[in-house]
Amino acid sequence: MCAYKKTALYPSGNPNGSVAFSDDLTEPSELVEVTIEAVQWVAYIQGIWRDRHGKEREGAMHGHTHGDPAVSFRLEEGEWISQVDGWYGKYIDYLKFTTNKGNYKEWGTPGGGGNTAFSVEGRINGFYGFAEGSLDGIGFFHPY
Repeated sequence: MCAYKKTALYPSGNPNGSVAFSDDLTEPSELVEVTIEAVQWVAYIQGIWRDRHGKEREGAMHGHTHGDPAVSFRLEEGEWISQVDGWYGKYIDYLKFTTNKGNYKEWGTPGGGGNTAFSVEGRINGFYGFAEGSLDGIGFFHPY
């Protein structure tokens, strides 16, 4: 079984009083795809993992669809998310995932008055945080 450690949560705490979530990473697996719906802010995030036998498993949707197009970011063989940059205010407004191969994908709207930027480095293999109608807070899992 693979062990994971959590990064900080952005923003810290649960400012909107929404439901806590945490990806189920009890089986050793690698994140191979992320789907996010975002226009002005992130409505939801969802991952797909591949286990050591090659079988893919879709994780739970964290947040709720707003009816906007969701965009997926599929990782190549041997590729992983190595950095996440984001912005938050009342919700998570923006996420940018960059891989160890230099590929990246952005969702949402960066900046804005009263919003705060964050950046996380290291191999990302899952998500935790708070979500209900939208993604209210997010943190990440790193494998040990």
